[in-house]
Amino acid sequence: MRVEGYNPGLSSYFEILARHYLAPIPTSLLTRVLDPVNGSIYGDLDDLYRLVYQTTFYVSIGYILLNLRSLADAIRVNFGLFHFLAAFSVGNAVIYSLFSAGGGHARTKFFSTLIVFYTVAAILKVKNRKVTETDQVAKIQT
Repeated sequence: MRVEGYNPGLSSYFEILARHYLAPIPTSLLTRVLDPVNGSIYGDLDDLYRLVYQTTFYVSIGYILLNLRSLADAIRVNFGLFHFLAAFSVGNAVIYSLFSAGGGHARTKFFSTLIVFYTVAAILKVKNRKVTETDQVAKIQT
C-alpha cells in the first residue's frame, strides 16, 4: 500500500514558511477568545495566551521595521549571536513547516520566532546605549 505525501512546489514552501511565522493573525484569535462557541479544544487560557503571543510578535515586527537604522547597529554589536539565532530560528521554522505545512501550535513556533524577540531586545539595548552616551557627553560639556 502506498501513501501519497504532501509535495508542495517551490512557491508553496515560501507560503508555508509565511504561514508558520504569521498565522494565526491576532484578530482571528481575538474573535475566538470573545466567542465562547468557537473556542479551542485546549481551552480559553490557551486562546488568550496565543492572542497575547501573536500580538506581541506582530508588534515586535512593526517595531523592527520602524527602527531599521538601529537594527544595523544591533547586528554589528552582536554579530555572532545574532547569526546563530537567525540560523537556528530559520532551521527550526523549515523543519516544523515541512512537518505540519506551516500550521501547528504556538509551542512549536516559539524557537522559530525567538530571533524576532531577540532583535527587539538588541535594538532597545543599542538605543539605550546611544541615549546614555548622549547624556554623558552633555554632562561633560556643561
